[in-house]
Parts: sequence; structure tokens; C-alpha cells
Amino acid sequence: MFIPIVVFFFFFPFSSQIELASSIQFASLNANGLNTPEKRSSLLRLLWSKKVQVAFIQKTHFRRDAMPSLKSPRYPDTYHSCFSGSKSRGVSILIARSVPWEFLDVRTDDNGRFLFLKGRLAGQLYTLANVYLPNTKQLRALTGILSRLDDFAEGTLLVGGDLNVALDPLVDVSKGTSHLAYSYLRGMKQLLHSHQLIDTWRLLNPEVKDFTFYSAARDSYSRLDYFLLRHSAVSLLASSLTDPLTFSDHEMLHVSLKSPLPAPKSWQWRLNESLLQDLEVAQGVHTAISQYFETNQTDDVSPLSVWAAHKCVIRGESIKHGARRKKEMAVEISHLRK
Repeated sequence: MFIPIVVFFFFFPFSSQIELASSIQFASLNANGLNTPEKRSSLLRLLWSKKVQVAFIQKTHFRRDAMPSLKSPRYPDTYHSCFSGSKSRGVSILIARSVPWEFLDVRTDDNGRFLFLKGRLAGQLYTLANVYLPNTKQLRALTGILSRLDDFAEGTLLVGGDLNVALDPLVDVSKGTSHLAYSYLRGMKQLLHSHQLIDTWRLLNPEVKDFTFYSAARDSYSRLDYFLLRHSAVSLLASSLTDPLTFSDHEMLHVSLKSPLPAPKSWQWRLNESLLQDLEVAQGVHTAISQYFETNQTDDVSPLSVWAAHKCVIRGESIKHGARRKKEMAVEISHLRK
């Protein structure tokens, strides 16, 4: 006897919102253009799947007088800074519905190079600065941006974005060298030091070589994407890591900051509905259910108990096939990145 799989949803209710965590999850990504609806949808799905609560997006390629929507029910609060001259540059900050947010102030740039946002995240005052530097004269551009930021910033300051500079070529470039002079890079470091900004990823990974961008022209990998935190707020830093992606020519950078958000509630498993579209998975679940009822429908077992317990069979089969598909996808991504 075949039991429709849809009965599973009756037994496993779930929440439609992400549970709040004891930290806030930030991410930064150079999206390399978001002009097509498909790419914007892919970005929003990606951020949600990675449980990103505050996203710093660079290189949106939005034009101010014809800007498409990047807002969704999952990310209802969105802020943008666009270049008025053409569809180039552009930065955005997206805030998920899962984090309490109170807007206070915003400052944008006519050149689409920075976006400053001030507000309360989970009751704490934050200033979020999303920065996209040019690929030349980075020191001059960053000096002007940080000077403006000093007059705007309050509370915990987090600067994220694509600086277009590998600050330490020995560990931030695969070839160990840079086309920029050492004195120029030293000026960049001194500028950050004068504003008491520290590289969060390097702080937690002092000896690790990892990169966020591949340059075909130079045939080298480099780390160009950063989250910068003031020295006084380093105690809030929980984690920082890079995330290999096929979405863009840059990797996504994550940072987690401790917050007064309540700890998450007990986890509830939810069926991945896309599994039901896989004929192999559907047949496997069908076979498992049939075998279960053939084995357990006996005179000494209550029919109600048999019926109530069959959901565990569906759950076990779904988890098994979901884990298999996840492993296959990881292998495929690894193959594509070679």
C-alpha cells in the first residue's frame, strides 16, 4: 500500500522564520553585476541558504535612475548607493527579517563607491560601511572615504567590502608579490592603523593563506575582500571565514559578531521538497514505506502506533538521500574550481 508523502507535513510543523542566534552573521560579496532578475534571485537564495543576516554587496551595476528591486520578504530592508553616470560600481546593504533592525541614518556616494548605514541591530548601535575601491589610486580613495566615515560613525563600526588591494602580498597573493610598491602598501596599512581598523580574517587566521579573487590577467589568486573592525570592538568577533562560490568571480567573506540576541531554540528538521522531484528519491521513499507497513502491520501492534511511527521512516530516507545529494554537489563544485 502506498502512503502519500504529503502526510509528512502534518507531523512536522516548522517555523517560517530563521531562529535568532546569539551572534549576527555578516557577509560581503563582490557580485560582479546584478542586472538580470535570475542573478538577483540567485543572490537572495544564496544569502538565505548561508543564513546571512546582514549582507554587504559590491559591484551591483545598478543605475540610480533605473534601479531594479533587490528587496524580498526575507530581506525587507535594503539600502543602495549607485553611480549616477552609468551602470557600473554600486554598493548595497541588505538586512534580513531575522534580525531586529532600527534605521537611524544613511549616507550614499554619487560615485557608487561607498554606503554608510547607521542603526540598531538587536538593540545595539552599529555603523555599517560598505566600500568598493577602484583598481587604481586605492589609497587616495580610501583616505577620503574614511575621513567622511569618521564624521558619521557611532557605536560599533564594521567596514566591509572589496578594497582591490592585497595588503600583505607574502600571504595574500599566491605568487607572493604585488604590482604595487611596498611603500604604497605600507601607506594603506598605516591609514587603517590610524583609524584603528583591524582585518578580522587575518586576526583569526594569522598564518593561513587563502584568497578571494582570481586574476586571469596576472594568473594569480589574491585576497581583496575584507571586514575591518575597530580595535575596541575586537572582543565581539566570533568567527571569520571565506566561502568558495561559483556565483561570482569573488568568494564570499563571512564574519560573525557576538550580540545580545537570544540563543536558538531546539532545531526542527524540515523536508526539502525538491527531493520529491527526484524520481530515484521518490522511489526509494515509496519502497521504504511499503516495506515498513508490510513488516509492522501485525495483530499485536496497534494500527495507530504503526501509522504514527511511519513518519520516522520518511524522515530517515529523506535525510539519507539529502546527504547523498549534498556530497555529490560538493564534489561537483570542487571539480569545477580546479
